[in-house]
Amino acid sequence: MKDKITFKSITCLIVFLGGLIYGARTLQLIGHRPPIIFITLGISILGLLLLLLVSLRNGNERYFKKFIMVAVVLLAAYGITEMVCNEKYQEQVAMMKDWDVDLDTVSDGVYTGESDVGYIKAVVEVEVRNAA
Repeated sequence: MKDKITFKSITCLIVFLGGLIYGARTLQLIGHRPPIIFITLGISILGLLLLLLVSLRNGNERYFKKFIMVAVVLLAAYGITEMVCNEKYQEQVAMMKDWDVDLDTVSDGVYTGESDVGYIKAVVEVEVRNAA
């Protein structure tokens, strides 16, 4: 490692830490989003870490430019994956059917329903009282 920390090394560190923090915050969505999103994000974060270490070790202009170029490609790949999954989700939601329910025929009670469109899963509980 070089004796001094450069602006470029700090930039690489900030990009890596930003990706790491974002990745940690999205972990709560595991099970609600398609696994490919997390695989792409994980590969991006590991790639950023590797590039950060190379940049810190070598610290010259050539590696910094490569770091930025590869970081942009990795983050773009993640963004494209996120957009494709979101578009599929929107298509699935648009295909969902609305159900007209005649509440006069529904007995009082608690009813549970769920819907899973891959990107988002919802479980809903409805209580019907004095319907008739």
